[in-house]
Amino acid sequence: MEIKLTSGKTLSVSEGESLYHALKRQGIYLVSSCGGKGTCGKCRVRVVEGRYEAVSFGNLTQKDKDAGTVMACQTFPLENILVEIPRQSRLIVISLSFWNPSTSGYCQ
Repeated sequence: MEIKLTSGKTLSVSEGESLYHALKRQGIYLVSSCGGKGTCGKCRVRVVEGRYEAVSFGNLTQKDKDAGTVMACQTFPLENILVEIPRQSRLIVISLSFWNPSTSGYCQ
């Protein structure tokens, strides 16, 4: 199965794999202070098209649910789906490099 993002990127998802883990496995990180256990409600995404199973909606409002908003860690695609990742759900990962004079090279 595939997850197509509204940004145009297409990712693979295995049967029984949550959106959260499929995205993370392919380098797309979501805010998730609980680590994908379904308790913080930070990994919200919107399913635009496609069928899925959401095992929990956590603290999402009925309005959120009606708009297709789900918690990625609690949502399992049943077919190819189209997903929008809101800006507030994206985790920005920064990799820093610095010069180490003792090794005469860059370290991360």
